[in-house]
Amino acid sequence: LSEKSIDFLWVNRFADNRTPEIPIKALLKLKGKYSFKAVFLGDISNEYSYLNKYKEFSIYKYRDPKDFYNISKFFVGSGPRYFGNNALIEAMNNGLIPIVNNSENITEIIDNKINGFICENNVASFSEQLIFALNLRKKNIDNLSDLASKKISKNFSNTLWEKKIDHLLS
Repeated sequence: LSEKSIDFLWVNRFADNRTPEIPIKALLKLKGKYSFKAVFLGDISNEYSYLNKYKEFSIYKYRDPKDFYNISKFFVGSGPRYFGNNALIEAMNNGLIPIVNNSENITEIIDNKINGFICENNVASFSEQLIFALNLRKKNIDNLSDLASKKISKNFSNTLWEKKIDHLLS
């Protein structure tokens, strides 16, 4: 796989109230109409491994996401709560543009249409957002990626966390 050859990357176990079936169903609607590559890391029960028969999908139980971050454009997340999700923060820090559903406090991490995208947690909303992402120009993707990374380095840096802990403990 070459630089940024993965369009959509999911990095979370298919558990804990997460809803990978929603972006998966949205992507299945796009298959054959749009060219894309989607990688899902976390299918612990092999429920979706059948999708590996399609060139658009690579479904894994688990793999270290580090190498995938370097070749992916968008981080996809779906579930009742995404604020503070380690994979989301790690992905944004690596410049992936998040596409996640609206949930409590998510706007403290994602500024919709500035450093990522917030949609509703249903197939229609994810489909619309995924199509929008696939149609973005490289210049726009690069800008969104840079802003995603900067948001994490500014709001989630070690220095900032140290200050907050010092304040909490003083």
